Amino acid sequence: MNESVKPTQKICPRCGRTFGCLHAEGCWCFDFVITPENTEKLKNTYNNCLCPECLPLYGEKKTTGNV
Repeated sequence: MNESVKPTQKICPRCGRTFGCLHAEGCWCFDFVITPENTEKLKNTYNNCLCPECLPLYGEKKTTGNV
């Protein structure tokens, strides 16, 4: 996570966990690749960001090969 920006504390709409969100590049979620289909599903199902435990259900962590 970007250390110069203080994350906003959010509550995951899927599981209820509290987590930090930067709302910008540098946030932990930018480390995930999410298909356009799953992006649309997330927008239609949830009203906010998902936590680090739930987001991997909809995408995969970037590696050197899938950036």
